[in-house]
Parts: sequence; structure tokens; C-alpha cells
Amino acid sequence: MRWFILFLLLPFTALADPVAYTLDRDRSLVGFSFDAGNDEIKGNMSVSSADIVLDLDNLARSTARVTLDTTSAVTEDSFATGAMRGAQVLDTSTFPTITFEATNISGTFNDGRVEGLVTIKGVTRPITLSAQVFRQRGQDAGDNSKLSVLLSGTVDRHDFGADGFAQFVGPDIRLDVLTRISRTGS
Repeated sequence: MRWFILFLLLPFTALADPVAYTLDRDRSLVGFSFDAGNDEIKGNMSVSSADIVLDLDNLARSTARVTLDTTSAVTEDSFATGAMRGAQVLDTSTFPTITFEATNISGTFNDGRVEGLVTIKGVTRPITLSAQVFRQRGQDAGDNSKLSVLLSGTVDRHDFGADGFAQFVGPDIRLDVLTRISRTGS
């Protein structure tokens, strides 16, 4: 009888709990690019904070909340940086952050999908990002204590009222987010 009870409990005790991860702010960056006429303008902004809990055995049990610092946004062109931070686009003096909250995480380490809600200039819309998770350099196989997460996708800036300079800048903002995280307590 004891073996039967242990057998019934085994699948439930084998499930790992989701694990909290801490953001490495100095090594995490949101890269973006957009078309301005025939040129591609690239830039970046920093991640202010992140609350990330991962279940690497069942990604659907994972959660993520991220805040970006719009006041840190820069491009390779100082004129474009000033215009982007201004009232007609990001309006960083009124809206100093962009927030993202995952609503569904699915897929695998190499081919993940993150659906969520992004809030830009006080407007919240759904977004879907592709995701890849890697062990950081120097980590042994199976050691998930330090990870890099690469997210990519596109937002239409007009959906958020960031539509200034439409005659010069296209609507699509391409995102390449690199986040480095460590298991909390590691």
C-alpha cells in the first residue's frame, strides 16, 4: 500500500516550482530600429526593472513584468534622438516609462513566443514577441542559473499615438531586446 501512495505522489513532487530571476541591468538593453526615408536608424534604451519568474520545464507557468526607461532612449543621430523623446513621439517628460506584462509564454528554449500587453504613452495594446533563451557563456550544460533572453518583434508607433514626423519616419519600430538574468540567490 505504501508503494502505491508513493507512486501516486511521485508525479506531483517531481514538478519543479517556477524560479525567480534577477535582472542584470548593466548588461540588458532594448535595441530598436526604424526607417527614416532610405535610412535605418538604430537606437536603444535601458531596462529599469524586471520581475521575471521562469518555469523552464513548463513555460506557460512563467511570468514577466518589465519597465523600460524612455528617458534613456538614444539613437545614432542626435536630431532623431531629440525628436523621438519629444512630445510628438515618446513624450518622455510626460511618459518616462514603457511597461510590458506577459500574458502567455509558450514554446521552447530556442523557439519561444511571448504574448503580452505593452503600454506606451498611456496606451495599452497587445504585442507578440519571439523569444530565445540561452545559457550565458561559461555556464555548464544544464546550469540555468544565468540566462540570456533575446526577444524580437515589431510595434506600430501609430497605435500608441507616437505618430509625429510621419512624413519622415515609418510606422514600424523593430525591437531586439537582450536581457541577462540570474537566478535569485545565485
